[in-house]
Amino acid sequence: MIDLVIKKIAPILDNCSVYRNWDELLEIRELLQFPHGVCCSFIDVGSDMGFKLFRHKNPQFEHEKQTIAYGAGLAPKPGPIEVFNIKGYWFVGFWTEIVEIAEDIDYDEDILECEIDELRDKLYDAGLNPEDLHPGNVGYLDGDLVCIDFSHFDDDEEWHERHYHADNIAF
Repeated sequence: MIDLVIKKIAPILDNCSVYRNWDELLEIRELLQFPHGVCCSFIDVGSDMGFKLFRHKNPQFEHEKQTIAYGAGLAPKPGPIEVFNIKGYWFVGFWTEIVEIAEDIDYDEDILECEIDELRDKLYDAGLNPEDLHPGNVGYLDGDLVCIDFSHFDDDEEWHERHYHADNIAF
């Protein structure tokens, strides 16, 4: 399935000049056409799974936290981490089940705020420390509110320091 991601990214790279480093590549406006946050872009490949394409870091931390939350019924199912090369640039990310993002639908603010508070409590109960839950970082999966962004979960500082930095990506 990684071929579906490559088919979406490769034409963008074809139309770009050579970039000196990953930071410059990630600022290509066309790559940012995909829904994105600070740490990753989401590439919908037209199935029930999409691909989280990470920038500046190893996605292992987010994958581990999403796996824990998924086990508690609080996140979409994560798939495998994949590392691939397109035209000399290395990309890394992982597959994830597609959800309906809360901020993209018509919602009652008070109800959603209560649902987010309940989700936060459940994530704490699962041993996770969510710090950035808002309508853009949660979505609905089979009618249940789930967390989709695990980049601001700082419940283990030592683990975070060892694994969070981009220079730890093993290409």
